[in-house]
Amino acid sequence: IVEPRISCVPEEVASAVYRYMTSDTGSSTASGGHRSLRLVRMQRMTKIVRMLRLVKLTQLTERLNLDTYIQRYKVVAVLNTLRGLIWAVHVMACGWYLCAALHHDPLETWLARRLVGVNEEMLLNCSPFDQ
Repeated sequence: IVEPRISCVPEEVASAVYRYMTSDTGSSTASGGHRSLRLVRMQRMTKIVRMLRLVKLTQLTERLNLDTYIQRYKVVAVLNTLRGLIWAVHVMACGWYLCAALHHDPLETWLARRLVGVNEEMLLNCSPFDQ
Protein backbone atom coordinates (compact mmCIF):
# COMPACT_ATOMS: atom_id res chain seq x y z
CA ILE A 1 0.00 0.00 0.00
CA VAL A 2 1.35 3.42 -0.98
CA GLU A 3 0.77 5.96 1.75
CA PRO A 4 0.03 9.54 0.69
CA ARG A 5 2.44 12.34 1.50
CA ILE A 6 0.91 15.71 2.20
CA SER A 7 3.44 18.51 2.08
CA CYS A 8 2.09 20.61 4.94
CA VAL A 9 1.62 17.68 7.35
CA PRO A 10 4.49 15.61 8.81
CA GLU A 11 4.77 12.17 7.22
CA GLU A 12 4.04 10.34 10.47
CA VAL A 13 0.79 12.23 11.00
CA ALA A 14 -0.30 11.74 7.39
CA SER A 15 0.44 8.01 7.62
CA ALA A 16 -1.53 7.68 10.87
CA VAL A 17 -4.52 9.54 9.43
CA TYR A 18 -4.39 7.46 6.25
CA ARG A 19 -4.26 4.22 8.25
CA TYR A 20 -7.17 5.38 10.39
CA MET A 21 -9.26 6.35 7.36
CA THR A 22 -8.67 3.12 5.50
CA SER A 23 -9.01 0.73 8.43
CA ASP A 24 -12.24 -0.86 9.62
CA THR A 25 -11.59 -0.24 13.31
CA GLY A 26 -14.56 -0.21 15.60
CA SER A 27 -17.26 -1.99 13.62
CA SER A 28 -16.93 -4.84 11.21
CA THR A 29 -19.85 -3.53 9.14
CA ALA A 30 -18.13 -0.34 7.98
CA SER A 31 -19.29 0.27 4.45
CA GLY A 32 -17.89 2.39 1.66
CA GLY A 33 -20.29 5.16 2.71
CA HIS A 34 -18.66 5.44 6.11
CA ARG A 35 -15.26 5.55 4.51
CA SER A 36 -16.35 8.37 2.17
CA LEU A 37 -17.64 10.27 5.20
CA ARG A 38 -14.23 9.83 6.79
CA LEU A 39 -12.64 11.32 3.68
CA VAL A 40 -14.99 14.30 3.84
CA ARG A 41 -14.07 14.79 7.50
CA MET A 42 -10.39 14.58 6.59
CA GLN A 43 -10.85 17.28 3.96
CA ARG A 44 -12.56 19.49 6.54
CA MET A 45 -9.71 18.86 8.96
CA THR A 46 -7.16 20.02 6.40
CA LYS A 47 -9.18 23.21 5.84
CA ILE A 48 -9.14 23.86 9.59
CA VAL A 49 -5.38 23.29 9.70
CA ARG A 50 -4.89 25.78 6.86
CA MET A 51 -7.06 28.33 8.64
CA LEU A 52 -4.99 27.91 11.82
CA ARG A 53 -1.80 28.47 9.82
CA LEU A 54 -3.34 31.64 8.38
CA VAL A 55 -4.17 32.88 11.90
CA LYS A 56 -0.56 32.23 12.98
CA LEU A 57 0.72 34.13 9.95
CA THR A 58 -1.56 37.07 10.74
CA GLN A 59 -0.33 37.15 14.33
CA LEU A 60 3.27 37.07 13.12
CA THR A 61 2.77 40.00 10.75
CA GLU A 62 1.13 42.00 13.52
CA ARG A 63 4.03 41.29 15.84
CA LEU A 64 6.67 42.28 13.30
CA ASN A 65 4.79 45.35 11.95
CA LEU A 66 5.15 44.08 8.40
CA ASP A 67 2.33 46.30 7.18
CA THR A 68 4.55 49.39 7.27
CA TYR A 69 7.35 47.59 5.44
CA ILE A 70 4.96 46.31 2.78
CA GLN A 71 3.56 49.80 2.23
CA ARG A 72 7.08 51.16 1.79
CA TYR A 73 7.92 48.47 -0.72
CA LYS A 74 4.72 49.16 -2.68
CA VAL A 75 6.20 52.53 -3.62
CA VAL A 76 9.39 50.79 -4.75
CA ALA A 77 7.37 48.31 -6.80
CA VAL A 78 5.43 51.12 -8.49
CA LEU A 79 8.66 52.99 -9.28
CA ASN A 80 10.26 49.83 -10.70
CA THR A 81 7.20 49.25 -12.88
CA LEU A 82 7.32 52.83 -14.10
CA ARG A 83 11.04 52.53 -14.84
CA GLY A 84 10.45 49.32 -16.78
CA LEU A 85 7.64 50.93 -18.77
CA ILE A 86 9.81 53.93 -19.68
CA TRP A 87 12.63 51.59 -20.74
CA ALA A 88 10.27 49.54 -22.92
CA VAL A 89 8.91 52.68 -24.60
CA HIS A 90 12.46 53.93 -25.18
CA VAL A 91 13.54 50.65 -26.81
CA MET A 92 10.44 50.63 -29.03
CA ALA A 93 11.13 54.24 -30.10
CA CYS A 94 14.73 53.32 -30.94
CA GLY A 95 13.45 50.44 -33.05
CA TRP A 96 10.93 52.71 -34.77
CA TYR A 97 13.71 55.19 -35.59
CA LEU A 98 15.99 52.41 -36.80
CA CYS A 99 13.33 51.06 -39.17
CA ALA A 100 12.84 54.50 -40.69
CA ALA A 101 16.58 55.24 -40.88
CA LEU A 102 17.32 51.95 -42.65
CA HIS A 103 14.51 52.33 -45.19
CA HIS A 104 15.67 52.11 -48.82
CA ASP A 105 14.50 55.70 -49.38
CA PRO A 106 14.65 57.63 -46.07
CA LEU A 107 13.06 60.67 -47.72
CA GLU A 108 9.75 58.76 -47.82
CA THR A 109 9.72 58.11 -44.07
CA TRP A 110 8.56 60.15 -41.11
CA LEU A 111 12.17 61.20 -40.46
CA ALA A 112 12.19 63.32 -43.60
CA ARG A 113 8.72 64.77 -42.96
CA ARG A 114 9.54 65.74 -39.36
CA LEU A 115 11.04 69.23 -39.25
CA VAL A 116 12.99 70.24 -36.14
CA GLY A 117 14.42 73.47 -34.78
CA VAL A 118 14.33 77.09 -35.83
CA ASN A 119 15.72 76.28 -39.28
CA GLU A 120 13.10 73.53 -39.69
CA GLU A 121 15.72 71.03 -40.68
CA MET A 122 14.78 67.39 -41.39
CA LEU A 123 15.10 65.16 -38.33
CA LEU A 124 17.15 62.73 -40.39
CA ASN A 125 19.90 65.32 -40.90
CA CYS A 126 20.01 66.57 -37.30
CA SER A 127 22.64 65.68 -34.75
CA PRO A 128 21.76 63.03 -32.14
CA PHE A 129 21.41 65.73 -29.48
CA ASP A 130 18.74 67.54 -31.51
CA GLN A 131 16.88 64.36 -32.33
